[in-house]
Amino acid sequence: MRISSYPREFAQFIAVEINAGRENDCIITLSNQAGRILKMMGVSLLRGNNNILLNDLETLSAGSYLLEIKDVSGNFVYHSELVKH
Repeated sequence: MRISSYPREFAQFIAVEINAGRENDCIITLSNQAGRILKMMGVSLLRGNNNILLNDLETLSAGSYLLEIKDVSGNFVYHSELVKH
């Protein structure tokens, strides 16, 4: 599974691109530095490219956030530190 997210410095949205080798389910979370989950979504992935948009983020305070993706077994498959400006 290949995963990328952008932009690193976001204002209103974060785009996540997941290239899955097979159909799968995952959980995407966005947390603040204290570990509080601010946004969580379950995603059913199709084989191939999947584009997921986390939007309505303009109300978040400026600062650092952690984007994490887990598979259905709870194993981390991706994490990235992002900055809200």
